[in-house]
Order: sequence, then C-alpha cells, then structure tokens
Amino acid sequence: MKKNVIKLLGIAFAVALLSTFLFYRLLVGRLAAGSGENQSAVVAARKVEPGTTLTMADVKMADTPVSANLKGTYSTREQAVGLMALEPIQANQPITETSVAARDSKVAAGARIPSGMRAVSIHVADSSGVVAMIRPGHRVDVHAIGNQDGGTQLRTVLQNVEVLANNPADTGQGRGATQVVTMLVKAEQAELLALADSGARVRLALRNPADTVQQTTRRLAMNQLFDGATPTARPPVAAVATARPSGAGTRTSGDASVALVVRMLGATPAVLEELGAYLVSPPQKQMLQVSAFRPESDFEARLGRLSAKQQVEVLSASRLVARVNQEVSVQAGAEWPVRWDTTGGGHAYGLRIQLEPEVSRRGMVRLRLQPELRALAVDGIASRKVDTEIELADRQSCMLTGLLDSAAIPSLLDRLFPGRVRPEANREFLVVVTPQLAKRVETAAIRPAR
Repeated sequence: MKKNVIKLLGIAFAVALLSTFLFYRLLVGRLAAGSGENQSAVVAARKVEPGTTLTMADVKMADTPVSANLKGTYSTREQAVGLMALEPIQANQPITETSVAARDSKVAAGARIPSGMRAVSIHVADSSGVVAMIRPGHRVDVHAIGNQDGGTQLRTVLQNVEVLANNPADTGQGRGATQVVTMLVKAEQAELLALADSGARVRLALRNPADTVQQTTRRLAMNQLFDGATPTARPPVAAVATARPSGAGTRTSGDASVALVVRMLGATPAVLEELGAYLVSPPQKQMLQVSAFRPESDFEARLGRLSAKQQVEVLSASRLVARVNQEVSVQAGAEWPVRWDTTGGGHAYGLRIQLEPEVSRRGMVRLRLQPELRALAVDGIASRKVDTEIELADRQSCMLTGLLDSAAIPSLLDRLFPGRVRPEANREFLVVVTPQLAKRVETAAIRPAR
C-alpha cells in the first residue's frame, strides 16, 4: 500500500514539474513576441513651442513600441489638431494629454500670454451694461475713479487694452457683486492696473475694433462737471503727471534750491524702446509725455553704456540752479522767441523748456515742465508744447518724449543741433531731467548753456 502511494506522489510531482516548465516557456515566448509589437500614435512632425495651436502640419502618425506603455496618446491626427501645446514637444515625440490642452481651457490660458505681457484681473464696478457686452478679444479703455484732493476725480489709466476673459461676478472678499475682467497688458502696465483695482473704482469703455487711436487724456474733477465749464484739452501726458497743488503748506521755504540737470539726447529707436521699459508709463508714438524712471532703473549707468556703444549722443547738457518756485529755462536752436529767419531759407526752429521746482516736506521735488517747440516757415507756424507736473525723488530722472514729429517738423535734430548728429543716423529726440536737492542757493538765476 505504501509503495503505491509513494509511486502516485512521484508521478504527481513529475507532472507538476512538466506543467510548470511548459507554462514558463509559453509565457516567456509570448512576452518576447510582444516586446516587438508597435502601436500607431500621433507624434510631433517638428519641434513645437509652448502656446502653439497644433495644425495638420505639426502632427503625423508613427509607430511606437507597446512596451513604452504611453498613456493619454491620440490615435488620429484629427484628435490633436486644434489643441494648444503646454510645453516644448520635440520632433517625433508622442503627443499626450498632459502636453496639450484645449485652446479655450483654463489650463491653456498661461500659454497664450506672449512674452513680455501680463494677464491682470480687475474688479469692474458701475458699468454692468458695458461689461455684459464685452467678449474675449474686445478692446477697452480703463477709467479709475477715486477721491483726491477732497473731491471725486476720474483718470484714464490705459487705452486700447485687449480683454482675455470676462468672468462671473465676484461676491466674495466683501467687494459686493462686481464683475471680474482679465486683460492682457504690458509688464509695466500691470502695476497701474493693480493699483487702480486696489484703491479706486474701475470702469470700462468698449472700443470699436477698428479704433486704435490713443486719445488725449486728462484728469477730470467733479466741479468741472457741475460748473458748466468745459476743461481745455491739453497735450497728452503720462499718467504719472499730477495736478499743481492749490493749497499752501506743502512747500518748503523759498530759500531752498534745486539743481536741475537737463540733457538732450539723440537715440536710436531701439534705445527708446529699452529705456521706455524702465519708465513708470511707457512712451507712446506721436504723444508728448513726461514719465519718471523707476528707482531701480539705474539710468546713469545705462546712459554710459549706451553712449559707449554710440547708440546715444548727448547733444546738449545744462545744469540749472533755481530756488523753490523760481522758473528757469533751457533752449536749443534759434533764439527765443523764434524770429523770422530770411538767411536760413525762410525757416527757424527753436526749443525752450521752462522748469519750476517745488520741494515738499517729505523731500520730494514737484517739478513743473513746460516744453515748447516752434518752427517758423513760409506757410505758417508749427508748434508743439505741453504744461505738466511730475513728482520725483532726489536724483530720480524723468524723460520727455514725443517732441520729434517728422510729419510736422522734418529734420528737427539737424535744425536744432546742426553738425552734431551723424547724417546716416536714425535718431529719436529725448530730454532727460534729473533734480538734485541743494543745501543752499548757488545763484538766483542762471542762463542755460547753449
């Protein structure tokens, strides 16, 4: 009996070994065969940059190993076309759900923002009718309303701004039911929008899509509305320009003095764009405006570097010293006032910049600037001028742009500074003013250097 049991156990063990061997051979054979199998998937036909909306030319079909175990791939080109790349995709790299998104999705919103631009959301009040009409891609003007100098005032902060999104009303954070609108602005304009959103009521004015004109802006007060007086339009100035204070008590003694360093520069258009990035308000074409450099811009170092590269030419440099509330001036070109010049072919060109400083108890310089450019010609007078004020810290520079208008006054730099500008140079005309607080009055008046 025992011998039969032992015999049966031996047979069973042998059968188990044989079965295990056959199963192992079969499994390994299938795995080996499967490792060479491929599946068809959508891959990039060429390198794709983030923010690119995929087209048929950007994708193709290719075989990928099944062993790669790729997840979220697309089986047809049509499935991937129209999606936006969220990250760089190399040529022949499979396109997966994690690397792309629908163009109108929130995930793809960041990839749509161009380099150097910012998406900023603001809470819009008092303009629900207009806000209901706004759609992504529309362009608007942004107005800020707040209390200033004891009364309600309005200022146009930005013009012709593109709308990215119009979100539902935000009832949280104690703001009430205000609409949230997201806009696409330049990096330096994002600060203005953030400031307006935090400390003022913001309204939007919807533009015609074909209207890209930058209108003259000014600050309006409530008394101008009810007094029935129409405010006189002034040439466009930057948003940093402030109204002249009407009350006393903000000025220091008239014995204080301020040195004003005035430099007139000829610069390439690229330099104007570079320096404009460091201004509180960037320059706009064909607009007279004054804006301050940000404290961290280090203008003096940049001017030295650009001069060494011959991208900037210092055409005139003057140092004026004036007591508080004393007006001084600097000029270039013809004697002021500009007189009829028969010896110069019937043309005379002259530039005068009047400056009047005040010093606050906080040590800030409130500078009034009145640049005026005149040209006498046979067919009449061409003139450009502005009267504005700006507040600066000690040795903080500001820049005047927009004087050069080739359509109205051709060859202006050659007329104002004959022989100083290279004939082949394409130059913009910039004026930089830097106030320097002085401890004592060096002179009552000074005639500017010619």
